Amino acid sequence: MDVNTNQDGHVPEAGQENGDFSSEDQERLKHVLSGSLEKLPAQSSKIVRIFTSSTFTDTTLERNALMENVYPKLKEYLRENYGLEFQK
Repeated sequence: MDVNTNQDGHVPEAGQENGDFSSEDQERLKHVLSGSLEKLPAQSSKIVRIFTSSTFTDTTLERNALMENVYPKLKEYLRENYGLEFQK
């Protein structure tokens, strides 16, 4: 994953100067980017959506692999562990 970070390794939000994140937000972002979904703020929606953008013919194999192998497991994982609904 290519993420723009400042010199301290933190990712500023759009319109924020480097270092404007609270230490709590910096830690939360670090955990999310490393795959941890714990300690998230309250959510207004229980739906997780993934949008994959590319030309249809360029990613046929990759898209099929996601749909057949990854999405079903992700859907089950999100439902069982976080009570979230996965939509593709």
